[in-house]
Amino acid sequence: MASIPYSPRRRQTESSAWPDLPPELLEKVFRSLDPLARVAVRLACSSWRSCARAAPAPFPAPFGAPLLLLRRQGSGAGLAVFSLRRREILPFSLPAGRCCGQIGGWLAMASDGDNALALCNVFSGESVAVARALAFPVAKVVLSAPPSSPGWVAALLSRSGRTVELVRPDSVMSASCRTTIDAAGSGHGGFQDVAFWRGRLCALADDGAVLAYSANLCAR
Repeated sequence: MASIPYSPRRRQTESSAWPDLPPELLEKVFRSLDPLARVAVRLACSSWRSCARAAPAPFPAPFGAPLLLLRRQGSGAGLAVFSLRRREILPFSLPAGRCCGQIGGWLAMASDGDNALALCNVFSGESVAVARALAFPVAKVVLSAPPSSPGWVAALLSRSGRTVELVRPDSVMSASCRTTIDAAGSGHGGFQDVAFWRGRLCALADDGAVLAYSANLCAR
C-alpha cells in the first residue's frame, strides 16, 4: 500500500475545520463552560472569539469587572450583587441564608435554622441541595468542581474546625452516605482551612501541617 507523503499544507487544511464550527454549536458549548475555560475559547482563534463575545451567557464574561456580594441594610435583609462596572445592584434573586463558599457563579448558602446547605446560581436561578440535617454549623464550603460537572464533591468545614464532611451529589438525602473526617484523629489539632487541589482535599491543620486526602479519603 502506497504511503501518503507528509505535507504541512495538508495538515493545516485538515485542522482548519475547527474555526468553522457552526456558531450555534459553539454557543451551546460556550454557555456550559466555567470562566477559565471560556478564557481559553476566546484565545483559540478570531472566529471563536467573535462568537464568544456575541453569545448570551448565563453569567458575565470572565473579562468583566468583579462582582461584590453585599448584605443589604436593615434587620433580616438579604444579600445583593453589586456590579463594579455598572456601579449598581444587579437584579438577581438571591436566596436567604449565609454565604460560605462559591465557585463559577454558584454560591454555597447555609441555612442555620434548618441545618441545611444548598448551592445556588445567582445568574441562572438554579438551585442544588447539598446536605440536610447537618450536625454542625458550617464555616466554609469548597467544591471539587461546579455542580454542572459530573462527579463533583463538596467539602464542609465546621466552625469549630474539628470536622470536615464530604458530600457527593448522589448522597444528598442520606446522612449515612456522607464521609466525615475527624480532625482530632489526625494528630495535628483542628483544621484552619480546606481546599481541593489536583483531585485531593487539602487541609491546613492548627500546627501548620498540610494533610492531603485522596479520592478514597485516606490521609497521605
